[in-house]
Amino acid sequence: IYERLNLANSLVKEYRLQKAIDVLSDLQIVSDSRLKDDVEQLETAKSEILNEQEAWKEKCSSSLIDANKFCSDARWSDAVEILQSIPAGLRTQEIQDHLDQCQQKRDRLPLLRKEIQAAIRTKSFDGLSSKVTEYLSLAPSDAQAKKLLQQLHVREEKVSAAKREQKAAAIADSYRVAKLAYDKFQYQEAIGALSAFEFEGMDEKANWLLQTSRTKLKRSRELLLQINKGVSRKQTRELLPFIE
Repeated sequence: IYERLNLANSLVKEYRLQKAIDVLSDLQIVSDSRLKDDVEQLETAKSEILNEQEAWKEKCSSSLIDANKFCSDARWSDAVEILQSIPAGLRTQEIQDHLDQCQQKRDRLPLLRKEIQAAIRTKSFDGLSSKVTEYLSLAPSDAQAKKLLQQLHVREEKVSAAKREQKAAAIADSYRVAKLAYDKFQYQEAIGALSAFEFEGMDEKANWLLQTSRTKLKRSRELLLQINKGVSRKQTRELLPFIE
């Protein structure tokens, strides 16, 4: 009995309360009046551990509710603090997972802030909006970050519009080059001028010119092959339709 009591006390100090209860519960005791005081001591110890376990269950439930409220307000450090107040031996998997997530968000926030500040200093705006968006998911009440995100969206739209204009101008130039080549029956050159933009938003006119150039280039090669065969066989009379 005393060995079990000592073991249970050690487990209680580690907050392994269920294990301590199990240690005291599975002890088989013979009916003997001489053990009455020892048995009472064992039952008292078990009852005290059970009461402590219930008290900790209530505290864990209350702490988890409070932590969730802190998370709703993006108060990650407060959420971490209250969850860490629960001894590791008493944390359920849900509580431990919640603690890990809150720690990650708490630690991520200052790193993001530094990265954003460094990007602004060096005017490295490409991809910055995604970092600011992530930052706002962790600090949604930051008015400066909200304003910055709006400015970045405006800038991105301007950059996108400029790229669209540049692409449209490049396609128009390539179309002019391709049309000149097409009119001279230089189908390969026409294809070369437009093929780079085939999947880049060409208009119907440019696409028609590209596909027609390919069709005519293919047909001209087929005809040339037939002509060469006729010449090699000296079948000149039969070549006229192909040449025309």
